[in-house]
Amino acid sequence: MLVVTVSPAWLFVVAVVGALALGCVGFWIGARKDMAGAGFLLGFFLGPVGLVVIAVMPPRQDQHDRAARRQGMRRCPHCCEFIRAEAGVCRFCRRDTIPVGRPVDENALDSQWESLYRS
Repeated sequence: MLVVTVSPAWLFVVAVVGALALGCVGFWIGARKDMAGAGFLLGFFLGPVGLVVIAVMPPRQDQHDRAARRQGMRRCPHCCEFIRAEAGVCRFCRRDTIPVGRPVDENALDSQWESLYRS
């Protein structure tokens, strides 16, 4: 009969390595939601339960706002819903907004006006 004995030191090493691995997975999941540190801590201390917790947590509001701005959206000053940056009227509250477009090159405008006046 073969009897295998495992020392408590090895069990401790395996537990720490497993916790670090789960912490790294939690870090990876949390980094996508701007919560990398929380993901690592939840994965490290709670294990698979922490991974589920960080996976179902909603992203932070500021991350949501940044993603919308990258897609050319902004918040309506009246109802705070996301609308296109170029929109002159909010599609939710139907109020007028000031469109935010690209910066205007004044030199190009001056040359256009001059060409109109000369002709």
